Amino acid sequence: MRNPAKAILVALLIAIPAPFILGFLLVSFTPELFQILSQSESSELANSTRLSLVVPRGLPPISLHW
Repeated sequence: MRNPAKAILVALLIAIPAPFILGFLLVSFTPELFQILSQSESSELANSTRLSLVVPRGLPPISLHW
């Protein structure tokens, strides 16, 4: 654009609504994404081998999944 005022106006028209659009997209798609991630993590944990470490007396046991 040759007119700097037009360029600034276009930049503002893009920059001002961008956070609202991104927020809307995040809110509308996040529950499905969390549901997909939780299902994949639970299936991975069901198939993983479990390693329990021995810890000093009085501390809760530590278990690692991979």
